[in-house]
Amino acid sequence: MERELYEVMDWAAVEEIVYSESEDPHAILGPHKTDKGILVQAFFPGRESAALVYGKTKVPMEQVDESGFFACLIPGEKEAPRYRFVLTEEDGSELECEDPYRFMPELPEGELRKYKAGESTAAQSFLGAHEKKMGGVSGIRFAVFAPNAMRVSVVGDFNNWDGRVHELRRMGDSGIFAIFLPGVEAGALYKYEIKTYAREILLRADPYARAVESEGGSASAVAAAETPFAWEDEAYLEERALRFGKRPGEQAINIYELNLASFAAGASYEELAESLPAYLGKMHYTHVLLMPLLATREEASLGYLTSAYFTLSTKLGAAAGFRKLVNALHSAGIGVLMDWSCVRFPREEAGLDYFDGSTLYEENGSGDTAVFRFGRAEVQSFLFSNLCFLANEFHIDGVRVIDMASALWYRANENRNCYGGGENLDGASFLRRLSLMAHKKLPGFLLIADGSAEWPRTTEPVKNDGLGFDFRCNQGFADGMLSYLGADEAGKSERYGELSYAQLYQYSEQYVLPLSHTALSERQPTLMGRLGYLPFEERIALLRAFFGFVTAHPGKKLLFAGQEFGMLEPLQLGGELDFSLLDFPSHRELAACSEALNAFYLEHPALYEGDGDTEGFTFLNCHSYEENVVVFLRRAASEDLLVAVNFSGTSYPRFNLGVPYAGSYKEIFTTDEERFGGSGLLNPRALPARAMEVDDKELGIGIRLPAYSALFFACKKREPEKKVTPRAETEKSEEIKAKQKPESLLEKAADAAGKKAAGVAGKAADVAGKAKNAAGKAKDAAGRKAAGVAGKAADVAGAAKKRIDRAMGMENKK
Repeated sequence: MERELYEVMDWAAVEEIVYSESEDPHAILGPHKTDKGILVQAFFPGRESAALVYGKTKVPMEQVDESGFFACLIPGEKEAPRYRFVLTEEDGSELECEDPYRFMPELPEGELRKYKAGESTAAQSFLGAHEKKMGGVSGIRFAVFAPNAMRVSVVGDFNNWDGRVHELRRMGDSGIFAIFLPGVEAGALYKYEIKTYAREILLRADPYARAVESEGGSASAVAAAETPFAWEDEAYLEERALRFGKRPGEQAINIYELNLASFAAGASYEELAESLPAYLGKMHYTHVLLMPLLATREEASLGYLTSAYFTLSTKLGAAAGFRKLVNALHSAGIGVLMDWSCVRFPREEAGLDYFDGSTLYEENGSGDTAVFRFGRAEVQSFLFSNLCFLANEFHIDGVRVIDMASALWYRANENRNCYGGGENLDGASFLRRLSLMAHKKLPGFLLIADGSAEWPRTTEPVKNDGLGFDFRCNQGFADGMLSYLGADEAGKSERYGELSYAQLYQYSEQYVLPLSHTALSERQPTLMGRLGYLPFEERIALLRAFFGFVTAHPGKKLLFAGQEFGMLEPLQLGGELDFSLLDFPSHRELAACSEALNAFYLEHPALYEGDGDTEGFTFLNCHSYEENVVVFLRRAASEDLLVAVNFSGTSYPRFNLGVPYAGSYKEIFTTDEERFGGSGLLNPRALPARAMEVDDKELGIGIRLPAYSALFFACKKREPEKKVTPRAETEKSEEIKAKQKPESLLEKAADAAGKKAAGVAGKAADVAGKAKNAAGKAKDAAGRKAAGVAGKAADVAGAAKKRIDRAMGMENKK
């Protein structure tokens, strides 16, 4: 070795590189100024020779360590030239490559500060693998958060998965390691090799990867740059912000929950863009809730367990195809929601668990899944960024947060907070920050809690000590109603309280009524499957009535796919919706009823505006447990609707209902119409409220109430008669008198005298006297014609006098 080269080298640093334990490989590898010239050092394990080439100059490099450490001096140069390496292969061929340590990786300082503070909403823009160009050279910048690692390397096909070759540089005190690798192309597979201070070697996938290895592999992949998608949904997003930005609880929301792969066998995102919006529009759904579409290695998890939070599954096509689907749904006026697993992740090889040799992403715990460590700022930035990624990259309109209970409560006997309680205060704080961030940055974006956690004020604003969510799934309603449905008629009477139980807490939150896949798929029976105790046609009829009840009940609507037309068997993993059932009349009629109910729901504000207001709902009959009938009123500023639901198999030709006020009640919808397969027992005419004591009311109506039916009546309140003031009465009387003939005055006086007592008679006499005087004057002035009129007047006066005398006699008898 040349003496000059020996003197300028840092041999302790060389040892760090050789043993792969350097957290700052750029400090020794690559070009460095010295008094002797530019020192270039490189590590090529397994190579016998290497040379450095710049311009037309080729400088042989000396192997200073048998492990493959090479170095050379470029004398006379004050700045490092733009050079490349030439490596000799075993077969004598040469390989030319760039030196990655000639390029200093850079990360945005402002974003790093936000990331460390738990305020980043775009961490994926600088973490992960990104195509870059530095110094005119194209390559990939890799960056990963691993603060407790001794050393991090990126390994892949491009370096024979050798962790000694490309060690990353620790970026200050950020806990992030980064490197720029020239020549790496899109599609390359990679992982991070992490060496802990315990000398343990870990292989981890990239938490921020935008692509993953196909066919079940655990490696990440460098994603190709995408052509910008031409979105056409600006009008929808503006309307979304207006409708759901401030009072989402007053809007009509009808959600269709769907495993996208089950809608049409083998259909791609592009094909679904043609068929799905048309179906949802026809059925009058306002939103579709998709099961997770992120990449996962566990098919049985249906996408709910993933470590690839920034990678869309490619099973149905590329990301551009999914954007096309969302664009088409928005064009049809349908919002797109997605289940979001931001609470748990799977404990799997190469995943987030024990990522850098410490509990970096997870809380302490055991089992096949881990709960996120919500108290760590960088974990919050990871999850905030993921939510914004879904919203901004794919125009998702909202998420349902899965497994809220694990975010808000510790497992029994596992952990306690600083006050000794079982509440996960960090989890609650994260959810509050999540809602504040989402509502600020994503106008009209909906946050729905899955309802698994009993936590007060979930949908109250954060300023009121709430979690700030828009809605919470009312799992108690779903469980109770499914239990009620599954009972025979006698059992329904015993469980009758389930029909009204939700009203005990209905107004504590803004609710969604979730007839979800968790209760209606795989090992759980469908709605039709729960009614096996009934003959087939009665099962269909009862479902129609049930759908009517849910439509009228306070709370936004959510229905799992296939229930609207009566799926018989639960949807299995890899299965598809059995639309062939629509070839049968009964299923087709049930679907028609579902469609009509959905349209009716959207057309009537009384069914949604007052969902969170006690004035929007009143029970009129919640005591007919033997009949299994329930009656209630739904109110809005513009209308009132009376709803009667009969869950029994008995028809009532006349069923009396108490009504809240005088007026008429007109049936405007019934699930028992013949077009839906019903009996057609209708209430064709408006029913006036009559005096009857029923349901603790003084007024009532008698309706025809078919078996297994839900009836909707429009209520028209009778306007009270206008009261006339004394002054107006006097003016009207004088006006009439001026137009009346004397004969009419006398007749009126006589009639009045006959009805009243002495006082009335006196008034009549005065009128009669005036009439006589008027008759005399008329006789003198008008001659024969006037005399005739006077004669008639005298006759009338005489008759009046007789009535007066009779009336006075009756008064004396009294």
